Amino acid sequence: MELALINRARSFLVKKLFVYGFISLFLLFAFSMTSVYAKGNTHHVNMSLSGSIMDVDQEGNLKLFDLNLKDKHGLGKARVEGRRAPVDSANESGERWHNPLGSANARGVGWAGLPLPYTELPPDNVCNDITAFSPYSGVIFEEFQMTVNFRDGSLLFANLLDGYLCFSPSLAVGTYSIAGGTGRFEAATGWLSVEIITHRFNEEGHPSLVTAETGTLVGEIILP
Repeated sequence: MELALINRARSFLVKKLFVYGFISLFLLFAFSMTSVYAKGNTHHVNMSLSGSIMDVDQEGNLKLFDLNLKDKHGLGKARVEGRRAPVDSANESGERWHNPLGSANARGVGWAGLPLPYTELPPDNVCNDITAFSPYSGVIFEEFQMTVNFRDGSLLFANLLDGYLCFSPSLAVGTYSIAGGTGRFEAATGWLSVEIITHRFNEEGHPSLVTAETGTLVGEIILP
């Protein structure tokens, strides 16, 4: 009787050890795979934006903007997972990924140059030549810096490479280079491109002190 109880206890312990060992190996494998996928990822950015830009100085050259960003994939809380998966979201080409960025807030400040005639705007600009109505067709952005604050507290830093504002149509475009960040975006590189439609830009012929903005933010965030 005692021998049978001992054998049953031994068999029970062996089964328990096998189960625990299997679970431990599975968790170790999952953790190692997560570590692999968390490195060397390219995170696709496709976000809608809305907010405002305002003049800080009397001349209207120093600008401050505050924008709300929403992941157009509509996947809720921010996560960073590099694993490709046939779920959750897709871009225009049908390529699917599993790394939604969630919502965020972007704030920045920078200098806008003086109004320029159409001939002095970038050659590939999308502005209309309104020389017949006004000597100026747009403005070139000189230097802007932006910080994107995600809901989990991670920050993303970006510096303007080039950009300009059109008087007709009322829009602005710009390209930023990513210059690191904090949290899940530490040491990040990549680029961001913004296309903005300006609202309330002029009221009765006078520039508005606060200009409402809507548009899109696209790009790639590359993690080391």
